[in-house]
Amino acid sequence: MHVTGFLKIVAAATLLLAGSNSATRLPNDKYTLLAKRAASGDVSSSSLVKPTWMHLEKRASLPDVSEALSLLESIVPGLNVTTLRGDQTLKYSLAGIPINNTASLSQAEVDRARSCPSIEFITTRGANDSYADGYWLKEMACQVMSRLPNGTTRRTETNYDSNIGNDFTSQINAAQNGSWWVANYTTLLAQSCPNTTIIMMAYSLGAAANVVASTRPRFPTSRISAAVYWGSPLRSPGRPQNRGDAISALGQDALLGYRTPRGMEPRVRDYCVKKDIICTNWGSLTAHLSYANSTIQDETVDFLVHSALAA
Repeated sequence: MHVTGFLKIVAAATLLLAGSNSATRLPNDKYTLLAKRAASGDVSSSSLVKPTWMHLEKRASLPDVSEALSLLESIVPGLNVTTLRGDQTLKYSLAGIPINNTASLSQAEVDRARSCPSIEFITTRGANDSYADGYWLKEMACQVMSRLPNGTTRRTETNYDSNIGNDFTSQINAAQNGSWWVANYTTLLAQSCPNTTIIMMAYSLGAAANVVASTRPRFPTSRISAAVYWGSPLRSPGRPQNRGDAISALGQDALLGYRTPRGMEPRVRDYCVKKDIICTNWGSLTAHLSYANSTIQDETVDFLVHSALAA
C-alpha cells in the first residue's frame, strides 16, 4: 500500500515537472502531427494531450497538467490545488494562493500594488460601510499621513462586498472573501516593493477579514510594520496585542479559531471596549460605534506615526 502511494506521488510529480517546462521540448514532428489532427478534428484523447492543449501552445503558454494536479490533490487531502486560466497564461495555485498573487485583483489594482509607494495604508471597512470612505478609517489614515514627511504615502481601501445581513453565515462569507483580497494585494505589494512600509487598519468585519488574511499561506507577516484593529468579532482573550478596557473579551466569532500569527503580534493593536457587542459578544452597537470619538483614536494615530517612522 505504501509503495503504491509512493509511486502515485512520483508519477504526479513527474507530470507536473514535465508540464512546467517549455512546450518546445517536445519534438517538432509531434507538434506537426497534433496540428494536423487538430485541424481535422481528430485530437488525441491521451491524458497529456487535450483539446485546449493546442490552444495554449499557440499562445506560448503552459500545457494542461490538470490530471496530475487532480492526482496530487487526491493523494494529499486538503492540498486544494486549483488551475486558473487567465487572459495570457495558465496559472496554478496551492492552497488557494496564486503564484502571481493577482487572484481577486483587477488589473488597475495589480498596477497599483506594483507602483511602490514609500508607505501604504491598507484600510478595511466594517459591515455596510461605503467603499472607499470606510467609516472613519479614511480620516484616521489622513491624520497619520499628515504627520509623516512628504513623499509617496497613500491609502488603499480593501475591495470587498461588505454590504451584508446580520446572520452569522453572511458575516463569515464576507470576511473570508475580503481576506482573499487583502492577502493577494498585500502579498503582491510586498513582493513587488521591498522598500515599501505596509500598515494595516481595519474595523469590525474588516478586522476579521484582516486577521483571516494574515493566516493565509505566504502572507508577508514580517513586512507588516503595524496593524490596528477595532471591534473585531475575532477578538480573543489573553493575547499580547489586546488593548482597550475589555481585555478579556471574547468576540462573536472568536470560536472559529482564527488568530493573528505569533510573529506579527508585537506590531498589532487590537482594541475592544466594554459593552461592544461585536468584540465582547454582549452589550450594544453604541459602544461598537464609539471608537472614533475616544482617546483610542489619538493613541492609535501616535502608534501608527511612530511605527511608520521607525520602519
